Amino acid sequence: VSMFDVVEDIHIFGDPEKFIRLPFRFEIFSLWARFDQNAGAKGEMRIIFCKPDGESNSQMTELPIDLTDHFFHRTRVLAQDLALKGSGIYKFIVEQQEERIDGWKTVTTIPMHVVFEASKNQPKPSL
Repeated sequence: VSMFDVVEDIHIFGDPEKFIRLPFRFEIFSLWARFDQNAGAKGEMRIIFCKPDGESNSQMTELPIDLTDHFFHRTRVLAQDLALKGSGIYKFIVEQQEERIDGWKTVTTIPMHVVFEASKNQPKPSL
């Protein structure tokens, strides 16, 4: 497997107190596999985007997972933008819910470091 253009850090020149929608196309891939080779399973997966304070910013998507006929199941989620406000570690939280079982379980967290910096062209406030 090859990974190209992996984003771990984003630097934004602008006011960290202002909410921005960054036009940024990206994909999140996941691979699901059976725990028991002889028993299939079904369920759902979802990705939630969280701000550095832990508040859920939005649910990006929810997709079915079907491991009844195949050992592996792959998902590919395409997004067009990110809603950001302030510096910190934003997280994409991947959760699963097994068929006939209540509740969601976090299976992985993908961190992304965002840094807001004052614009070089922005006038400095006078005292």
